[in-house]
Amino acid sequence: SDIHQYNTHALAIYSTDGRAILKFAAKHDDRAYIAKAEHLAVDPYNRILVSDVAKRVIKIYDGNLGKMLTEIGRDDNEAHLAQPRGVECDSKGNIMVSDSKNNTIAVFSPDGRYIQNLLTEEDGLRTPYEMAFHRTYGIMAVTCNNSLRSDTLRKIRLYQVIQRSTNNL
Repeated sequence: SDIHQYNTHALAIYSTDGRAILKFAAKHDDRAYIAKAEHLAVDPYNRILVSDVAKRVIKIYDGNLGKMLTEIGRDDNEAHLAQPRGVECDSKGNIMVSDSKNNTIAVFSPDGRYIQNLLTEEDGLRTPYEMAFHRTYGIMAVTCNNSLRSDTLRKIRLYQVIQRSTNNL
């Protein structure tokens, strides 16, 4: 079946020389369907993490098969994602999600269990969007809109992620 038959959003994995390795998509009524992808990341287990802002979840796909494994952020009341934007992961596979409506960077275990909010408004976050995380040095860059005015440019903030009391980070 051709990927374009679905007339929908699709993911494709390419080699560094530009060859398509894997393409996958889902029908609109399928749980694996991506309504509005914002950002992608690949974790240490070769899983593809996709922030779907329209469905308010992070979808996790097998990077070898293209099959959706699970989604996180919808059913967990403590870490219900309101507007997931950026997604990254650390070297242990913990998933970090910037939520621009909750003004948080939430952390989930590799199996999708909520761990904690790593950063919040108390740390200076206001409407966090994109993020990048350096797995070796523990440095996170986050773009934020720190103003109530919509015409203000986004600011980039740098954070050093230090080990917290949990064993998972």
